[in-house]
Amino acid sequence: MGECSETAGEVLLQQPWLPVCIGDGRLLAKAWFGDIAYHILLTDMRCVWAETMDSSAIQKRAQELNKRLRAPVAAFYSHLREVALPCLSGLGGGEAEGEAQVSLERGGAGQGVSIRLKSELAGLPFHWEFHCTPPPVDTQPTHHTAPPPWKDAAFVRTGNPQNDKPPKC
Repeated sequence: MGECSETAGEVLLQQPWLPVCIGDGRLLAKAWFGDIAYHILLTDMRCVWAETMDSSAIQKRAQELNKRLRAPVAAFYSHLREVALPCLSGLGGGEAEGEAQVSLERGGAGQGVSIRLKSELAGLPFHWEFHCTPPPVDTQPTHHTAPPPWKDAAFVRTGNPQNDKPPKC
């Protein structure tokens, strides 16, 4: 996963944190989806969680979670990217017709978070779980150097940089 992680890491450094609502949770997210690999970062401003997957790991998890579906990894991944990207970029995540059902499960202190997606692929149920865990310590400060996006917008609107609450879902 070395090249995937390096490319994803470089791209994620350039991306702003985006506010997302996943289930009942309000988080900030950065996501990179390559050809058949992804890297996501999530934070609640107290903890940071990440997951990086390459094609072989995606294929293994897809087969474990979707035993009735038989498809090449590219088909699984294409569908995963189509339903996950709107959720992780703040553009969706609801349960409207045709969209994925999304839920968030938080572990205890110092543990990870899981995002569960349910949708349909070729008329069959499609399930995916992102298992995000705390990344290496050297990753966290790099991605927290920019202020949260709502602070920038709040400062421009009101001239008051003290507004440190994310927007409501």
